[in-house]
Amino acid sequence: MSKERQRRNMRKNILKSGFNLIEVTMAIAIVGIGIAGIMALFPPAIEANKAANNQNYIGLVANSFLGYLEDKILNDFNKVKNLSASNPEPANTLWTGSKTSLGPQGFPGLYTTTNNSVFAVESADGTVNALIAMWQSGTAAVEGFTTSDTNKVRRVYIEASWPAVLPYANRQKKLYIYDVFNE
Repeated sequence: MSKERQRRNMRKNILKSGFNLIEVTMAIAIVGIGIAGIMALFPPAIEANKAANNQNYIGLVANSFLGYLEDKILNDFNKVKNLSASNPEPANTLWTGSKTSLGPQGFPGLYTTTNNSVFAVESADGTVNALIAMWQSGTAAVEGFTTSDTNKVRRVYIEASWPAVLPYANRQKKLYIYDVFNE
């Protein structure tokens, strides 16, 4: 075979081994669709993470609130007896009325409001805000006790609802039940 013929064959082989513009465009389109599909998963994942963080924080604050409630009850059982007998359904926004921090008393992130049955919650970075409503059902709700045991026991309901910037009906809610005994 002559050298000229070998060169022509090599050029043909080189030209045949490359990619044309349509193949490159198709490859980029396929990669782009794959990346777009993966990117579409990020917003729901971020929202799920945010919701989980809110629930964890609300749980910690509710536990702290139970400590606050227990402290108040140990000092005066009548404070429980004087609670509302139904859910006060907190206002539609977190900052209705004035609030006072309970941080100096050992309950950071918890605030009293103008309604004695509603407490405000805010995380230090301001990303979590909630309202905690508190009410009691009396003695009849506690198994083994009757209405004549009014000075011995009360069932206290604590409802955390968040985010507080939403109307009450649209918030996530978590209910805690706490039986209080005075003996």
